[in-house]
Amino acid sequence: MDATRALPGIDAGMCVHALAPFARCEACVTACPGKAIILDDDGLSLDPSSCDGCGLCVPACPRDAITLQRPLTILFSGRMRGSAWAACSKTPDADGSTLACRNALGHRDLDSLAEEGVRELHILTSDCATCPRDAGLKPLEHAHALHVAIRKSRGVAPVRLVIHRKDETYRAALAKARADADQIDRRRRGLFSALITPEREPEVPAAERLAYHSPVIDPALCVACDACTGICPDEALVRDRLPQNAYRIVPLHCSGCQLCLDLCDREAIRLETPGPAREIVLRLDPGRCRSCGAPYYQLQESGSGRNGLCRICTVRPHARNLFQVLGDS
Repeated sequence: MDATRALPGIDAGMCVHALAPFARCEACVTACPGKAIILDDDGLSLDPSSCDGCGLCVPACPRDAITLQRPLTILFSGRMRGSAWAACSKTPDADGSTLACRNALGHRDLDSLAEEGVRELHILTSDCATCPRDAGLKPLEHAHALHVAIRKSRGVAPVRLVIHRKDETYRAALAKARADADQIDRRRRGLFSALITPEREPEVPAAERLAYHSPVIDPALCVACDACTGICPDEALVRDRLPQNAYRIVPLHCSGCQLCLDLCDREAIRLETPGPAREIVLRLDPGRCRSCGAPYYQLQESGSGRNGLCRICTVRPHARNLFQVLGDS
């Protein structure tokens, strides 16, 4: 192992397993080709002797619990007209911006670049099909396709991904980008940038906009136990009490951690990836259990609970058990 390699940092407190021991997420473990990520009863940790600093665990984590510096050269020839550049570690070093693996970048990185005004990401790569870090899966291309679909659905420009397989082609394109950037007098860059109108995609109806993850509650299965709203760390599932009792689903907040799926014993929740970005409000109706007398809520759209029983008595009728006890005494 290279003693100077960069190792990822782990914020165990951000990991879903710190929030809920029953969490089933193993995204970072699955993504690590060196089996350096350890997930056990003590939580999330890293074995430095097995880690080569590839960074594949970073985009895999839905909660940003893993961080690693992934250097990019970013050039601008005007506001909202930038390009980012990096080379795979198995290719000749390009201007110091070398990634241990191109797949250490994910859709969140692409979104951040787009918001900064970067319009193209250029990657100089080796033969990924023979690399154990990739094995032909092409995670960056998959992340880019999702990034493009999401950005276009929202009417904003995505980052264009350009893969270079020849060193000379990459260096020629990088040299041209540097020349274009240098043509603008740095002392007047702000003035020129103010005159440039950002490129916009055609307007898209709100109903057609997408989110990376969209929670969906099945009213026929949901018993309004509030477990999902209580566990959600992103406030993508919220219980509102004023001005009305309701569940509010905010897909744009969802990280895809799947804690709600892990917790719901009714399997009333699923994630659509990608899915509709629109916020959804599910009204809750109050009731009082005709068996035990406890107050309860049920989804307005739901057929469950219409028999007048709370979610506990629907599964186990306690009143009947009480009558049995009285009858036996």
